[in-house]
Amino acid sequence: MKIYICTVLLVSSLSVCFASDLSSYKNVRLVQELNVSQPAIVEITKLDQLGNYVVTNDKGDIIPQQPQTIRKTKLIPPSQVEGCTNVCVNAPALADGNEKTTFDFPLLSSGKQSGKIKIVYAKPIETSSVIFKTTSDSYTPTVFTLMIDGKRILNTIQGGSARFPKMLAQNVEIEFEYSQPIRFTEVGIGSLIEEEIINTLRFVYQPKTTYMLYTNSLVRSTYPSPAINLYSKNKEAEVTLGEVYNNPQYVEDVYVEKDFDNDGILDIHDNCPSQFNSDQKDSNGNGVGDICDDYDYDGVLTYNDNCPEIENPHQEDKDRDGMGDVCDSEESRITEKYGWIPWVVFLGVFLAVGAMGYEVIRMKKSKEEKKG
Repeated sequence: MKIYICTVLLVSSLSVCFASDLSSYKNVRLVQELNVSQPAIVEITKLDQLGNYVVTNDKGDIIPQQPQTIRKTKLIPPSQVEGCTNVCVNAPALADGNEKTTFDFPLLSSGKQSGKIKIVYAKPIETSSVIFKTTSDSYTPTVFTLMIDGKRILNTIQGGSARFPKMLAQNVEIEFEYSQPIRFTEVGIGSLIEEEIINTLRFVYQPKTTYMLYTNSLVRSTYPSPAINLYSKNKEAEVTLGEVYNNPQYVEDVYVEKDFDNDGILDIHDNCPSQFNSDQKDSNGNGVGDICDDYDYDGVLTYNDNCPEIENPHQEDKDRDGMGDVCDSEESRITEKYGWIPWVVFLGVFLAVGAMGYEVIRMKKSKEEKKG
């Protein structure tokens, strides 16, 4: 049962009820109030600690929210790059380090068209992103398929780049659809510049609602995820934060000796305190354990995601085998896996009905012959 403790913050005259599970946060800040008439996607930028904060509404509920670490990267030009529409041709302009030279994907017909960029490196390079730049007046595709060394990775673009768990990459293919001409300037994989990291958080701001940001916790918390990937949409406002105040719910050192998930790692040091992960694996090095991370930015954390590396916010799984349809290479339902079965069943039913009909007619004729 959730218990609420009501108090009044000095940041406003509003009386707010705080959920009792906020006791690990030392501080609280008022989120800038917006005058909106309908729900809007808002963003809080330049947060100090990724994951060590939560947003609540004025009822004290921790609301669905989605954090993201923006890592500044430098683009590593490939040794060979091709652009493909009907045919593939060399596109040296995309790997010359000069953003004034371009490669175009024109409209060859009406409606949606398919394009592809093939990137090749002389040797495998460790990376966690693919970057491509377009001219300021060019259309940028928002849906694509990223293949790295034959493996499908992601299908969502985020501001001209795609991010994924750190891996070695040598052959990269970007497939996309477009309905307007595209003019690319440079493409390649990204090399992380560690000193330039920006933490952001997005949530849906509801009209006539006040929001608070709880910060400075020793424990990395989990929180409800949005139903959609908020970073695949355009943000409608960037909100600021008020002054820092002490959280009246805070209990000092309450979690220091706690191990909520019983994985042998105290919550104070656990990169995913709500889920068992004694290995503390963190492939992309963002401080969040893989099991609690959201690689594909679809709003579903890994431990609940039936396809953690490809965006599928609605988690469709037609054959109910636990693997999302977008990454399920084999249909597990017998009737789907073996398409001939329904026809065999149909034929069997047809023959059975036919046999029954024949038998009824035969018996009727037999009775008539006996009467005659």
